Amino acid sequence: MINTRKIFSIARIIRRAFWGYKYQLLVMTILGLVSGFFASIGIGAAIPLFSLATGQTIPGTDFATRIVTGVLRLPVHPAFLMLLIVVFFIGKAFATFYAKFTSDRIVARYVFQQQKTLFGQATHASWSYLLDQKVGYLERVLLFDIPNGAGILGNVSSTILILTSFLMYAMVAVSISLKITLLTLAFGGISFFLTKPIFYRTRKLFEMVSTMQKTMSHYVAQSTIGAKVVKIMGSQDAVTETGSLYFNQLRHSSVMGSFYSYLVYSFFEPAVYVFIAVLFLISYRTPGFNIAAFAVVIYLVQKMFGFTQSIQSQIQNISSSAPYLRAALKHQEITSQHSEADTGSAPFTFSRALSFEDVSFSYKEKQDVLSDISFTIPRGAMFGIIGPSGGGKTTLVDLLLRLFEPTAGSITIDGTDIRSVHLTQWRRHIGYVPQETFLLNDTVEQNIRFYDEHIDDATIQKAIQSAQLSDVIADLPDGLQTIVGERGVKLSGGQRQRIALARALARKPDILVLDEATSSLDTSSEELIQRAIHDLRGNITIIVIAHRLSTIMKADQVVVLDHGRIINEGTPESVIENATS
Repeated sequence: MINTRKIFSIARIIRRAFWGYKYQLLVMTILGLVSGFFASIGIGAAIPLFSLATGQTIPGTDFATRIVTGVLRLPVHPAFLMLLIVVFFIGKAFATFYAKFTSDRIVARYVFQQQKTLFGQATHASWSYLLDQKVGYLERVLLFDIPNGAGILGNVSSTILILTSFLMYAMVAVSISLKITLLTLAFGGISFFLTKPIFYRTRKLFEMVSTMQKTMSHYVAQSTIGAKVVKIMGSQDAVTETGSLYFNQLRHSSVMGSFYSYLVYSFFEPAVYVFIAVLFLISYRTPGFNIAAFAVVIYLVQKMFGFTQSIQSQIQNISSSAPYLRAALKHQEITSQHSEADTGSAPFTFSRALSFEDVSFSYKEKQDVLSDISFTIPRGAMFGIIGPSGGGKTTLVDLLLRLFEPTAGSITIDGTDIRSVHLTQWRRHIGYVPQETFLLNDTVEQNIRFYDEHIDDATIQKAIQSAQLSDVIADLPDGLQTIVGERGVKLSGGQRQRIALARALARKPDILVLDEATSSLDTSSEELIQRAIHDLRGNITIIVIAHRLSTIMKADQVVVLDHGRIINEGTPESVIENATS
């Protein structure tokens, strides 16, 4: 029994994904009809040619002969007929070539547009959504699901070409022998239903392969990122063994998918020749048997069987690719639903103070991470935020960076809620140096410029000096053009942090946020960072997040966070005095 629900489900997915290409598919249909017409007339012209060669009477009743002698009004002469066959098959070749090239071009354009759209949506998605995503999953969708899903568009185009050619061949075949044509169609329909369980099994296997490939991608990316810890813990064998299980499952599913795919192909061709042999045994003793007409019918039948097999193959490919297309569309839909909101339109201005006013925050209706946070940072001041891990320091910074929005209260700048400021403008005026430095596997210069080609060389040099990075650049083998390696692996922690500081300063921020930027550095590196911070005081508003009070003893004001609440505030000296009293 046909699973109509599944057919309609796949049809809806195809319409949803490719409806924008309906006119291109219409062109494909026209090209398919032209190709099929040229081919069918070309081969049909062989009937009068063979009849002349064998001395048989030309019936003149078939479709192709009527076109040649009636519509085209060409003389029934071997030279004209041979020329006609050549011309029509050349026309068919051009139509087929252009149709297939157009199909591939449409697929490539679709892949490009979908990859560009999804990657853009992912980079503009909300931070809360990105936090829940697995490493390597987006990469898998972009580089595998979308191209494999787009294969359906190619399959649909090919199916259109096949169906239109089948239609034109069938018209010629019917004009020669209605009985043989109907038998051929019946055979094709029966073979389709007989092979349907194989199609179903193949689709399930490819769905499994699609899911496993994402799991493997995440596992490999996770293991690569944590390679150092894996080695130190002596877990290489366990990690490799787990990976081998995934690889083996994928191998088995892929092999079985290939087995079922080739099973139909291998046994279909012999069945076609058996069918042709049966047709000949039935036909050659019938009155009026014409060997020329029968030869053309045999060719048409064989081509129609080939079309039937191709259609089955295309349907199988569409069914196999549907899980990839479904996954890509689902990921795109979910990502678009979590787009980062930007309701602000006001320009950035900062002349007086930045204030947190009774700010509270919680994740998804859970207990508050921050509760009733209030403080003011004058422009140009150095402000310290300290507290134990889990106290809410990083969450507070995330609110300032507008990765999250307060669930209560507001953050204002010069009395204006920061949510009214254009989001991109807001972030361009904030320099951020995280605890875990992110560096590109590129040159030092490109890591400081970081995709902003408007930053000139003079600005980079000034940022290097301000970040106390000049001595590092001088010691590197290629200076600014030194490749830092994956995540800056060729540099020390202090060097990486100073490059991150230079990157932030190159954007000439009004506010500089150092999120525990010195917590994992040695004393010498920390002193260099502290010196850089000290030189920036008064020119930039500096917010320093730290575990230890000693890190921010030169701050103008300090707040102490614990369990999401301010438990102490004031100058560093008064905070120490309050803590010890």
